[in-house]
Formats: sequence, structure tokens, C-alpha cells
Amino acid sequence: MSIEAWKWIGEALEDRLTPKRESAPRPGSTHTRGSEIGGCKRRTAYRLRMVEQRPVLPKHWFLLFQGGHLWHGWLQDVVKSLLGGDIIGVQIEPRVPKEFQDTFRISGRGDVLFTRRDGEKLLLEIKTLTSKEYGLLEYPSERHLDQTTVYQAALGASTAWLLYCNRETGAHTAAVPPYLREFDAARWAAIRERIETCAQDPWPEPEPGSDCDFCDFAWKCPARGAP
Repeated sequence: MSIEAWKWIGEALEDRLTPKRESAPRPGSTHTRGSEIGGCKRRTAYRLRMVEQRPVLPKHWFLLFQGGHLWHGWLQDVVKSLLGGDIIGVQIEPRVPKEFQDTFRISGRGDVLFTRRDGEKLLLEIKTLTSKEYGLLEYPSERHLDQTTVYQAALGASTAWLLYCNRETGAHTAAVPPYLREFDAARWAAIRERIETCAQDPWPEPEPGSDCDFCDFAWKCPARGAP
């Protein structure tokens, strides 16, 4: 009977809407992530010092992230077609090269990398916001500037556009300052120094915030009551 089929469909749907990051503990890493580099220094230190990771992702965050991923995917599909004129190459989610990872202990992927006819690289970083968040936006966040700087350094991009997009209306920031950024060598030097500091004693103080809800190291962190 169709009742059994609908039961199976319902159970399968519920499974897809359930976070998949609530998994078994896994070994620590030797790299931090580009997407985290401007966030809590304690988390960076845990990653660099190979502390065991215990992934967890509450359902409301899981659904928010999935919505953001859909927007990213759609925009990336749009820019795939932007070959022409001065643009001769488009890479979607280019990875940080292994040599860069090993040298600076940072892994990750950018959003979109364009190549101009003269070989110049241009980076597009996509950030999706609610209407309320977009309405309050006046300047790129320091965290996003740090992340973008890391990917510019890793991928050789001279300039980057931080495309903040209102996922409810489609409004977005234009490719003009302060959202169009030249590579910032001073910021990159400060990021490298921060990584070196986080890799050594003493432990940096935790920086509690919403990221704690899905931090791989919440089980270990004093900000969440760990000894």
C-alpha cells in the first residue's frame, strides 16, 4: 500500500534534515582552516596542537548552513558562465595548495578564482546574510577580511571582491571599496604571527560566541565548562 511508501519517504526526508556532523571523535589536525582564521584563537590553537575533534552541529545551525550552501552553489553556477573578454579561466572552490598548507599550516578553499588574459588572479568570496544582517552591513567583518587575505595569499589573487548577498532579496554589495580589496601584506603578516602564537604555550583565552555551538573542540574548552 502507498502508506508504507509514504512512511519510507518521510523517514528518508527526516534523515536528510538531520545534522551529519554529530559523528565519532576523530584525530586532531596540524592545520587550521582559512574560514576560522579570524575567529577564536583558542580554536585555532586546538587545531594546530592536534587536539581530538568531536564534531557536533545543532539542527538549527545545520539548516542555516544548508541554506547558505544552496546560495553559494547557485551563485557559483552563475559565475561559471562568465568566461569572455579579459576573463579566460574560472575555478570553483579552488583549494589552498599543499605546499602553502605545509608552510603556513592553513587549509581551505576559496569560492571563485578568475584568471585574466595576462595571468592576473581575481578572487570572489561569497557571504550570505539575512535581510536584517544585510541592512546593518557597513563594512566587511574583520573575520571575513582575514579569511579573504589568506585565500589571496594562497591562490595568488591580487584583488578580491567580498560579495555579501541578501539571501531574501538578492541585493548584494558592489565590486567597489570597501568590498573590493587589494591584497593586504600587513594583514597577512599579522595572520602568520597569530598562527605562530597559537601554536605555542600559553594557551590563548577562549572567545565565547555563537561559533561555540558547533565548535569541534567545545568538549575541551573552558568556555563550555571543561576543566
